[in-house]
Amino acid sequence: MSKEKRRKKHSRPVTQENKPQEVVPEVAEPNYWKYVFIGLVVILFACMAFTGTRVGVSGDEFMDDANGKYALAYYADGDTTFVDYSNVKELADKVHMKYYGSGFELWPSFFVRYLHLSDSNYFLFRHLLCSFFGFLLFLFTALIAKRLARSWIAGILALLLCALTPTLFGLSFFATKDIPFAAGFAIANYAFLSIFDHLPKFRVMDILMAIFGIALAVSIRIGGLMLLLYLVVLFLFAIITSPQKRQLWFSTPPRTILWKSLGFGALIAFAGAFAGLCFYPNFFYEGPINHITNALTLVSKFPQRIPMLFEGKMIDSLNLPENYLFKSFLYTIPLYVYGTMLLFFVNIRQEWKKYDRAALLYLLFTVIFPISYIVASKANVYNGWRHESFVFCGAAVLCAIGLYETFLWFRDKKFYRIWKFLCPGLVVLSFLPTFIWMVKNYKYTYAYYNVIAGDPYLQFDMDYLETAQTVLFDWLVENELKEGHDSISVSSKNYNVVDYQKHKQYDNISVSENAFKSYAMSDADYTIISTQFIPKQVIKKFFPPKGTIRTEEINGHPIAALVKRNKLDAEGIKLIESGKTKEGLQKLDSAYQYDPENFGIWFWLGLGYFQNKEFEKSIEFFDKDMNYEFTRTKEKLALIYMYNGSSLYELKRYDEAITTLKKAEQTCVDKGNIPFIKAHLGLSYFYNKNYAEAIPYLQEATSSYPFLTQALNECYANK
Repeated sequence: MSKEKRRKKHSRPVTQENKPQEVVPEVAEPNYWKYVFIGLVVILFACMAFTGTRVGVSGDEFMDDANGKYALAYYADGDTTFVDYSNVKELADKVHMKYYGSGFELWPSFFVRYLHLSDSNYFLFRHLLCSFFGFLLFLFTALIAKRLARSWIAGILALLLCALTPTLFGLSFFATKDIPFAAGFAIANYAFLSIFDHLPKFRVMDILMAIFGIALAVSIRIGGLMLLLYLVVLFLFAIITSPQKRQLWFSTPPRTILWKSLGFGALIAFAGAFAGLCFYPNFFYEGPINHITNALTLVSKFPQRIPMLFEGKMIDSLNLPENYLFKSFLYTIPLYVYGTMLLFFVNIRQEWKKYDRAALLYLLFTVIFPISYIVASKANVYNGWRHESFVFCGAAVLCAIGLYETFLWFRDKKFYRIWKFLCPGLVVLSFLPTFIWMVKNYKYTYAYYNVIAGDPYLQFDMDYLETAQTVLFDWLVENELKEGHDSISVSSKNYNVVDYQKHKQYDNISVSENAFKSYAMSDADYTIISTQFIPKQVIKKFFPPKGTIRTEEINGHPIAALVKRNKLDAEGIKLIESGKTKEGLQKLDSAYQYDPENFGIWFWLGLGYFQNKEFEKSIEFFDKDMNYEFTRTKEKLALIYMYNGSSLYELKRYDEAITTLKKAEQTCVDKGNIPFIKAHLGLSYFYNKNYAEAIPYLQEATSSYPFLTQALNECYANK
């Protein structure tokens, strides 16, 4: 069959009914591409379902779960706990959660309450449900590309670009606020474009999909109301770019199609927004206007504050650099996405002639407008671009069109026979390294960084890294906790393992939270820690700690460790605290020999040696701890200056003692230590024969230390 006959066979007939659509005709391509698309969709669904059963549990999931339970309690029982979460343990510092919708969170709670879903399988269900919304995000993005280009190949390319963007794929299992929100945008975008594509007809399915997409997005976050603006923007772009649609709306008396369009548009906007807002208990309790106003204010001034590792430095999430979002996109999106976006702009002239111009402008708007608004308003954006994942739908479609048009350009050249194999080969070679990386690190694909980031696992904090801790906890139970085993205790750097045990309810095991800075003080049998919120200097020297029996890794980089504790450090610290210095020092010396990089014992070794009057060793360990920025606090620094100054006095190094004790005086936090500091300052000046300087210090200290009176009198005599 000739190319012309194939083109006629696969092209849609042009009729008066579909003439105003101004869409690209069906491209002559073999029918098997449709089945390739369907096959890839099935494979993607299976891969996401499999991965959803393997990933760990994030800390946000417990918070979101609690919010969902209280939302359900309001609808089912009239319980108004959600109004003030300050007395709810899981949400005490998240009182703003009442302004989040329960569009996703309501359903797991509903199934637990009414279908008696087992707590042990609860998070498996959550991950599968979230992955389904991720699947819808990918599917509808691909369908938009297919509709716009009238080609299954374009749909396949969009599907691959989404699925092989590791951050987006990885978030699809537990980012229950971001992924369903983005899925709502993708569904609504598809429905909007389909409605305009089929004018003057209004298909019921398109209208219902548009309402569902808006409702889904709004039910997660109030920002879903942007879709109402998007619908208006698409209408304006259609008026500006399409003479046929202008004629259809404004030049056909009595403008029935215009009023019909406006009517259906109003119906879609109102029904979608109202249905979504129904998933906010506070919408009914506080009132529609107040709730929407306060929720929008929260979005623009989000109060979340967490420490973050960015470009090797620990920074505050409320004080991120202005280029943070730009660099997050730059470092965590595969380079072939940028390449295909470049191809879109290279082919823009051809695309402008060939494609629905309103649709192209609309997709560009869905990418540029949200990001520009976020940057201009200085909104609190943190932990990468997961909050902006909804913009990826439009970007992926444009990238797919750019790549697809490049294929068509080569197809029409004389050397097509070579390039029809070379082009797909280049695409496969571009995608393959990232695909292999995703397979190897399938549980942690959200932590992907491209080659521009350099050495990312020491430079950047990876969002949701705490999921690795629950994976290690499951491994611990399966491999270390044997049947009939005595009860064991586990400490965890993050609270999510504590909450996880509450759901799993494993026998003979107790879990407690233990801050990483207090690692050495944990008397648990096992400790689980991740590298989240840990500076690179600590990771380099200390991670993974001695005693590690298993790690979770990304490309060979340990991101979480399960440590079997020898507890010498914790036992030694307790003995020092209780005044049993010699026994404590023995334990701590053994702990230091076992792991010299155990930063948690340095301060206590310094204190133990001070109490044991081994002043040189005391100074050595106090200095070691003082120079370790990660554990340095004002309280500890003041104590170290005080003890070091006292040790230097005992060693008769009076000049050094004076300098150090002056620092102790300036930094002292516990005012009860002031007499001790002043006494040693006075004596240091006294023995250094600086009698005038010694007098004021000795005068203040004599009320606490009467024996200083003799030294004070000598100072007066020698003044």
